[in-house]
Amino acid sequence: MTESHLPAKEHKTTFVRLILSLLLVVASAVASLAQERIGTVTGHVTTTTGEALVNAVVLFTSSQDSTHCFPAVCDGQGYFYQELPLGAYSYRVSYLGSNYTPERNHVEVSKEPTNPLSIVIAPAAQALDEVVVVAKRPFVSYSGGVARYNLSANPAAIGGNLLDGLKLIPGVQVEERGGLSVYGFYTLTVAVNGRILRLSPEEVQAYLSSLSVEDAERVELIRHPGPEYGVQSGAVLNIVTKGNPREGLNAFISADASYRRKISEGGRLRLNYNKDNKRSYIAYQVFDNRRIESLTTTLGADTTSTSPHRGQTMQAGFEWQISPQQLFDIRLHGSLSDEHIDYSRGYHTDMRRMVGAVNLYHTLSADRWVWKSYADYTSSSNQRSYSYSDSELQDRYHYLRLSTNYTYRFTPSLLGLLGVTQNNIWFATEAPTAPSGVNERYYESNSSAYVTLRYHKGALDSYGGVQLNYDHRTSQA
Repeated sequence: MTESHLPAKEHKTTFVRLILSLLLVVASAVASLAQERIGTVTGHVTTTTGEALVNAVVLFTSSQDSTHCFPAVCDGQGYFYQELPLGAYSYRVSYLGSNYTPERNHVEVSKEPTNPLSIVIAPAAQALDEVVVVAKRPFVSYSGGVARYNLSANPAAIGGNLLDGLKLIPGVQVEERGGLSVYGFYTLTVAVNGRILRLSPEEVQAYLSSLSVEDAERVELIRHPGPEYGVQSGAVLNIVTKGNPREGLNAFISADASYRRKISEGGRLRLNYNKDNKRSYIAYQVFDNRRIESLTTTLGADTTSTSPHRGQTMQAGFEWQISPQQLFDIRLHGSLSDEHIDYSRGYHTDMRRMVGAVNLYHTLSADRWVWKSYADYTSSSNQRSYSYSDSELQDRYHYLRLSTNYTYRFTPSLLGLLGVTQNNIWFATEAPTAPSGVNERYYESNSSAYVTLRYHKGALDSYGGVQLNYDHRTSQA
């Protein structure tokens, strides 16, 4: 028997080759899984004279279920990009309030790339008393799988709050009880200037409704987010605020009311103060929601009414652009809400929830590298009283995250990302009237270190990497 010893250099080369091979396999597997469910359709919409139709809407309707509709908006050159579940579709074009159905309006979305659609329509002449043309402002532009929306280009969004403006983006759905999605098969994670909002879905909606549409430079719908947004299973909606906001003090006030067998109302006020390289804001929201719902299950039907779900939210933030290469940001959030739920059987539940959150962010950059650091802390308490059992429960939750990452750009298309993250979660459910006093305790600690390579050029956006995790969990029940 003989032993062979490879030099250290050859060991290192073999290890690097092994890692690269694994990355290629993982990237191919992820691409295959994504292609099994969703395909892409691109195209160009013009008039018979060759003029590109800016902001024209191409509506795709499933041939199997006409209730499944997927609109796509044309950019400044008349091009559109849309991702669709595999299957057959028909399509029509909406432009300046009129609908047009091309002679050939069917497309089959499969695993194989679909040929770009060339759609030509003849817009009907419209008689107008007076026309004042200021400029063509495209509502959307595309870069690979990223759609960038200019909400201010839509007259329906001007003067409103940002949450209502997001409803005008094709496919974006705002859930009644919190959260956002795209066409129902993408869960949206909301970020502001590339930083994910570490808030509950309801608190994210409260934050977005405190912003004016005029505060946003653009909204990016990123369907395949990269590693800079962490581990995401869905899509990211990134709000990019204006780089040069109005100086001095300005205010934004909005109010709304809705009816769902009962009337609900809400109001909000936001004050911004911008001076030189410093920005600060304070926002306040009050709401009073009421509704009646019927729920049918295998056990029968039940009607519940929420009257009221009343609460208020306070937010404050400060951002300091210390230098062109260094930024510091702090955001505070606090909310208090009470909810009373009546059931048809005569029972009711009362809930009282308090939340406090602090987010710190710091970035330092140079020509080819960026160093970002985060610190997030959230504490909440949720007290519940049940009439049917004459009992009380109280949930206490704490979350702490410390994270830092370093990005280096080797070439305009190739960059590397190195980072570490530490998460700690503590949760307890207490029953004040119970002899033991405590029903359940849970603690979780997650540590991770990762290195990633990403290549982005044109419509091609790919990445792969290695991540090491250490998880520790303890519970008492």
